[in-house]
Order: sequence, then C-alpha cells, then structure tokens
Amino acid sequence: MPTDHDSDAVARAQAQVDREYEVMTQHSLKSLLRGVEADTIVAEIVSRGINQRYAEACVRHAITLLNEERRKAAAAKAITVIEAPPDAAKNAAKFQMILGCIALVLGALVTATSYGMAEPGGKYLWAYGVLMVGAWNVLRGLWKYSKA
Repeated sequence: MPTDHDSDAVARAQAQVDREYEVMTQHSLKSLLRGVEADTIVAEIVSRGINQRYAEACVRHAITLLNEERRKAAAAKAITVIEAPPDAAKNAAKFQMILGCIALVLGALVTATSYGMAEPGGKYLWAYGVLMVGAWNVLRGLWKYSKA
C-alpha cells in the first residue's frame, strides 16, 4: 500500500524530470539558434546518458517553440500600423467644406432656377434641404479644421 512518503517521492522525481526536460529543451533551442543540426543536438544529449526518444522529444519541442516564435515575429512584421499624415485631418475638413459649398451652390441653383421659371405669384421649389446640408457641412468642416 502506497504511503504519503511514496507519493512525495514520486512528486519530487516528476518535478526533477520536468526540470531536466526544460533544461534540455532550452539547451536544444539555444543550439538550434546557433545553427546546430537537430541530429547533432540529439546525439549530444544522448552522450550525456539520456534516452534517445527522450532526447528527440526535447529537440522536437525546441523546434516547435522556435517555429512558433518565428511565426509570431513574421505576423508582427506583417501587421503595420498605418498612421495618417499630420495634415490628413485638415485635408478631410477642407474636403467636407468643399462638399458643403457644392451642396450650397446646387441648392441655390435649383431654388433660383425654379423661382425664375415660376409665373408671377406662382409656386417654386425652395431646396432648403440641400441648402441646410450644405451649410451644416461647411460649418462642420470649419469646426474640424480648427481642431486639427
């Protein structure tokens, strides 16, 4: 029947194995980064008295870690932050003011043309919606320009 002493000994032994595995994996990773071939690393670990399959597992784990880091680095390079030029906000504000002026001119043209074509005392079209949108865009563009 196992005792608490036996389970403590097993836990300590497992912790020791885990530490050794981590040390061998880190050693393998450093060797891979220096350009040493995987087979050479396995042979070196085996020469220290470690089981062949265990050594191969450590090197495979190191290769996996290295590949993950390389993928992360490649992904980080692929993601670039595109910053707007400093005058982009002013250019956007100018564009909004220009659109507002165009709407104002179109609204005024439609209203003036309709008024000119109307008979005296008749009805004509007052394009107040277009005029309001134009005025709003001009004012909003001016506000954005002052904040940029």
